[in-house]
Amino acid sequence: MKTRTGLGLAGILIAAGTVSYLAMREEAPSGPVEEPVTQPAPRVQTPTQQAHVRYTVKKGDYLSKIAYDRGFRGHSIYDKVLEIQNLSGLGPERDIYKTVDGELVRGQDGYVDLIYPGEVLVLN
Repeated sequence: MKTRTGLGLAGILIAAGTVSYLAMREEAPSGPVEEPVTQPAPRVQTPTQQAHVRYTVKKGDYLSKIAYDRGFRGHSIYDKVLEIQNLSGLGPERDIYKTVDGELVRGQDGYVDLIYPGEVLVLN
């Protein structure tokens, strides 16, 4: 009986290819490994994070004039007036619309009518 101990030419080529493939897989990368650079996400300002500006009231100012001077027109003036009122902490006690027998009568429109020179308002 004749035994074969060799792999033959095809077996040697296959074995050699497997060894070289395994050798390539096990090699460590040369040089330092670069970590991917991640950029922080851009910060989006929400309305509550917007920068607030302080405005000192001058003689002759009123809220709708201040809103107009800041570039608001039409109905958006009244939206801005309400925003200024809320940011500045101006309450309904300043909503005055007329005088009856020398006394101020509280208004009912929700807009502040009384602001005083030197008073500091908060604007967006």
